[in-house]
Amino acid sequence: WSFGQASPGAQQFSVAIDSQGRVYTAVKNKVLYALKGDDGSIIWSYTLADEPRGIAIGDGRVYIASYDGKVYAFGE
Repeated sequence: WSFGQASPGAQQFSVAIDSQGRVYTAVKNKVLYALKGDDGSIIWSYTLADEPRGIAIGDGRVYIASYDGKVYAFGE
């Protein structure tokens, strides 16, 4: 599958995959997406206040740093 929900011209920033096979990707247009690993369909998305800097997974959560100086945490 391929993922093409980002706005035209928006660059993929990074990708992380959790233990359940969900794929998380952030794009330069300030959106974080959670995708189903088997078909690429969107589970949820979240608009950040600024562009993403980095993404990581740990302790059942996905963490994303942003150029607004914040780290966002999503998960259980």
